[in-house]
Amino acid sequence: MNYQYGEAFLEITFKNGNKTRIKRDIITDIYSYKDDKGENVVMVYFARGGSSSWYKFDGTFEEFEQNSKVIYL
Repeated sequence: MNYQYGEAFLEITFKNGNKTRIKRDIITDIYSYKDDKGENVVMVYFARGGSSSWYKFDGTFEEFEQNSKVIYL
């Protein structure tokens, strides 16, 4: 049998309930840090159409992992 799987996306659910999906193969970097106010932040950078974009998740890396998953569309 020949199974065809969809493309992998990283789905992030933000604390306000909004969701976003980013194609996994365009993600260039994911890292966490503390901002100027001492708050934990996770940044997800990705390249799209020759430019770089990002999403900011407010919380620790552990919270980010709990609120994100890989899905196939």
